[in-house]
Amino acid sequence: MSKLQSTVALSTTEAETNASVEAVKQIMHFRLFMRELGMGQDGPSVVYEDNQAAIAIAQKEEQSRRSKHYMIKAAFLADSYKRGIFRYAKVGTKEQLADAFTKALPRDDFNKFRAWMGVKAF
Repeated sequence: MSKLQSTVALSTTEAETNASVEAVKQIMHFRLFMRELGMGQDGPSVVYEDNQAAIAIAQKEEQSRRSKHYMIKAAFLADSYKRGIFRYAKVGTKEQLADAFTKALPRDDFNKFRAWMGVKAF
């Protein structure tokens, strides 16, 4: 999902952390819904991330003074990560599928992402 964030992020790490919080909240909602339908999930859900600092914050590997103002969100991520609700999968910057929806891309990159999504050209 692509959505305008409700707060102004002061760094890319903060923006990625905010996005991860929203993704994990969605994951928690859908996991509860699926459990109510009798189709619960045992393992963690995957959140794809390209920002190493955001991954480190959620895994409690990094706590800096620069991240102090959004530490409640970071603590929520760290707790959710520790409880096994989600896990991060590192994805390269050049493999961000969401870029097809959010950026003007060179034709080759757009065609690659379109093929990954299974969308065929006319």
